[in-house]
Amino acid sequence: MGSGYCVTQHPDLFGEDADGTAVSLQTERLSPEQARGAAEAAHVCPAAAIEVRRLS
Repeated sequence: MGSGYCVTQHPDLFGEDADGTAVSLQTERLSPEQARGAAEAAHVCPAAAIEVRRLS
C-alpha cells in the first residue's frame, strides 16, 4: 500500500528502500521511546504491515 505514515512520523525507526517501500531501520532492541513509536505506527498502519513483538 505504501502510505508512508511510518516513515514521515517515525524517521528514526523507518526509512524507504530504492523502490520507495518502507523498511525498518532498527536491528537491535528498541528503547522504551522507540517501542512506543513503533506501537503507534503499527496501530495506525492502514495495511497492518507493522508487527511489534516484546522480547523476553
